[in-house]
Amino acid sequence: MQRLFYFRVMTITIREYRSNDLTELTRLFNETVAEGNSLLDEKAVTADQLSARIEHQEAATCVALIGDTLCGAYLVKQNLKGRGSHVANATYIVNRNYRGRGIGYALGKHSIERAKVLGFKAMQFNSVVSSNTTAIRLWERLGFKRLATIPDGFRLPMVLLLIRMSSI
Repeated sequence: MQRLFYFRVMTITIREYRSNDLTELTRLFNETVAEGNSLLDEKAVTADQLSARIEHQEAATCVALIGDTLCGAYLVKQNLKGRGSHVANATYIVNRNYRGRGIGYALGKHSIERAKVLGFKAMQFNSVVSSNTTAIRLWERLGFKRLATIPDGFRLPMVLLLIRMSSI
């Protein structure tokens, strides 16, 4: 029996966040919070609260678009201040209807390159939920190394991942 596979070609555009993205980004962020398995937030945020988070970051917020549809985003920031300020941290969200299409990979790749341009020497994820195996595989594919698992760190076990920019 012959199997035919059809792939729909799509273009993912990643660009800087703009203020007119806020409504859709807030909706996407709150949907991800409600899923309860990736973001640390427990409650939905208002557009003003999310805007304040974005505006107070010292690094970059970018969105992923397919056509005119906002389907994902990332925020790269310092993981720590002072002597730890050379290490980045990031938050990612992908619309559940667009998962499995390479958007997370594209956002991850873009954010690593962006972090390098911003002068970061490494990127560390402090809270990847261990049951989010798709995310863990994605980050390992992009070169991150698992450093530890924190039992009950998210009220579920959490994985700590690190990538050194010089290794990619």
